[in-house]
Amino acid sequence: MTTLSKSQILSVLIVLAVAITFGTVGIASATLTIGATSLTTDGAYTVTSVAGSTVNMFAANVAGVITIGGTAQTGNFNIGVSSATMAMNIATGDGAKTVTIANGTGIDTIVIGGGGTAADNIDIGDALADVDITGASGIVAGTGDALTITGNAASTWSTSAGALTITSASALTLGDALTGTDAATVAIFSSDWEISTAGAMTGIGAITLDGAITGGTSGTFSTFVAADAYRVTNGTTITATGAVSKANLQAASYFLVDTTGATAVAVTLGAAGESFDAGDIGRTLLFGHGTNTGAVTVVANDTLTVATVAAAGAAVDLAGDYIECKVLTATLVTCASFAQ
Repeated sequence: MTTLSKSQILSVLIVLAVAITFGTVGIASATLTIGATSLTTDGAYTVTSVAGSTVNMFAANVAGVITIGGTAQTGNFNIGVSSATMAMNIATGDGAKTVTIANGTGIDTIVIGGGGTAADNIDIGDALADVDITGASGIVAGTGDALTITGNAASTWSTSAGALTITSASALTLGDALTGTDAATVAIFSSDWEISTAGAMTGIGAITLDGAITGGTSGTFSTFVAADAYRVTNGTTITATGAVSKANLQAASYFLVDTTGATAVAVTLGAAGESFDAGDIGRTLLFGHGTNTGAVTVVANDTLTVATVAAAGAAVDLAGDYIECKVLTATLVTCASFAQ
C-alpha cells in the first residue's frame, strides 16, 4: 500500500476542486497544471474569493523572494483598478523597507495621483524624511492652490547649468514678511553687483526712482542721498497766501507759485508751532514765480526766523523770478530773491 505525502494529498485536493469548479461552470478551455512547486495555466486564470472575506497570500513567508509577474511581462499589470472607494496599503509595516518603483533602464511614464476630478491629497515623506527629487522639470500646484516649499534647515536652491529664474504673477516676497516678524536677512549676489545682508549695495550701475528717497543724514558718500538736505523733487503748486506744512516742505525742494493777476502771494514756512528737523539742516528750498504779476514773498511762522539777504533784481513778480531759501538751523532760514 502506497502512502501519499502531504504535498501529494494537497495536489489531489486542488485537482478535485478545480475539476468540480470547471464541471460546475462548464469551463474547460484552459489546462491547469499543478507541479510540486508551481501552479500554471495556459489560458485566462482568475483567483477570487467570497465577497467580504479576507484573503491572505504568502502570509507565512517570513523570508525569501515573492515575485508577481515575469521578467518579460508585457501588456497591463493591474492592482486595485476598482472604481469604488478603497484603501491600498503597500509596505506600511513598521519595519525598515526599500520600495522601488520603475527603477529600470527603460524610458518610463510614471503617474501618481493623476486623473482626479477633484483635489487629491498626495503626501510624500514626513517631517523627518530626507526626500530627494532628481531630474524634476516642473513642480506645479493644483488649480487655485498655493505651493509652499519649506526647508527645516539651511537650504540651497541652485542650478548646475543655465539660468535660475523666479517669477511671480503678482507680488514676489523674499524674506519672512509673511510671518510679520521680518527676522530674516536677505542678500543678493551676482557677478557684477551685490546687496549684502546689512543692505550695503556694491557695483550698482544706476538707480531709477519713481518716488522720494527717505532716510537719516550721513556724512559719507554712500548714504548721503538718503538725507533730506539733498532731496530734489517738485511740490504742489502754490496759488494763494498760506502756510506750507513742514511735511510738505520735507517732501520736495521746489515749489511753483502761480499768482492770481496782480494779487501778492506770501508763502509761510511751516504751520503754526513747527520747526525743521535736524535732517533738514542744509536743505535748499526754491519758490519759482510761474504766471501773472503778483509779488511772491517768503515769511516765517511763529517759530521760525526768516532772514532776507540782498536780492538780485527787483521784486519777484514775473514768470522766471524765484526765491532761494537755505535752512541753516531748525529755526533759522535765510532767503534770497532773484528777479528780472
